Amino acid sequence: EDDNDRFSCHPNLQRVYTRAISIVIAATLTFANVPVFRKMQHFSIILQFLIAGIVLSSVIPIVHWTSIRPRAEVQRMLPGVLQMLMLYGIGFFFFSSRFPERAAPGRFDFVFSSHQIWHVCVFAAAVVWWREIWDVIEYRHVKGCS
Repeated sequence: EDDNDRFSCHPNLQRVYTRAISIVIAATLTFANVPVFRKMQHFSIILQFLIAGIVLSSVIPIVHWTSIRPRAEVQRMLPGVLQMLMLYGIGFFFFSSRFPERAAPGRFDFVFSSHQIWHVCVFAAAVVWWREIWDVIEYRHVKGCS
């Protein structure tokens, strides 16, 4: 997440949040790919909660960042962060609800399936993230860590 660069002026916090988010992602990937877990009765429900946890694990650092950085910086960068989270949230909704193919079985098997919509949302969020990282770099170049 871009929390890495948002906390570039606070290297200790940067390490803590990077490790915490990495643990959540590693746990999710392990759960999703280890055959023993895949055989569990409620595997898909647990996996959805873990994926939601990845998105939600970004919320704590973002809220913390808004409380420790100058207001002008937060006002400049928060819209992009919220846009990225919104895209991840929309993608998660489609992924977890299996909409629209659940509403019209067979009609969205090849085009506009929930999985494809999820990929588009994740890609769009990555584009927003990339744009925001460049904004952070520019901001740090001009303003520093004041």
